[in-house]
Amino acid sequence: MEATDTTGNEGDFGVINYAQTNGVISYDAEGTSLNPSEVWRLRMGFVRQKDFAPDQVWTSPDLPIRNGGLLPAILTTNLQSCQLLVELKGYTVRAKLNPKPKDARLRLIQIVDNRGTPLEHLGGSFGDYEFDGQWRVSPGAESIKIRIGLAEIRHFEFLAQPVRQ
Repeated sequence: MEATDTTGNEGDFGVINYAQTNGVISYDAEGTSLNPSEVWRLRMGFVRQKDFAPDQVWTSPDLPIRNGGLLPAILTTNLQSCQLLVELKGYTVRAKLNPKPKDARLRLIQIVDNRGTPLEHLGGSFGDYEFDGQWRVSPGAESIKIRIGLAEIRHFEFLAQPVRQ
């Protein structure tokens, strides 16, 4: 979120809290240098999380499992105007998008085994252009399939005046 006042001063939020309930996402920004008695211009980016167009999705081939882990592999492909690099080893799946698109974000849609069961996410990190995570493969799984999307960002600008609560 970007915020400016009527003179163009930018807000510097010390804390931005995030919450998601029943598909509704909210942000609570605290500690700005902007004057609360003025109208602010807010600019926010919104990114689709599901229901991607076919040209925004890459699906891996079947990737074999051995002894409960992923066989080491490096896959590269083009996803729209970017190169997608996917690296597998053991329980780790890494993906990176290059170059970083200005108005799109990388999204992991799903990782499922050959029976359609989603893998259990154990940990890792997710960013706008890459992720690095560890997953548990279900006993008896023979392969996995990964679906990754490139989600367009839609920016909206609006005016708001803060209200003290």
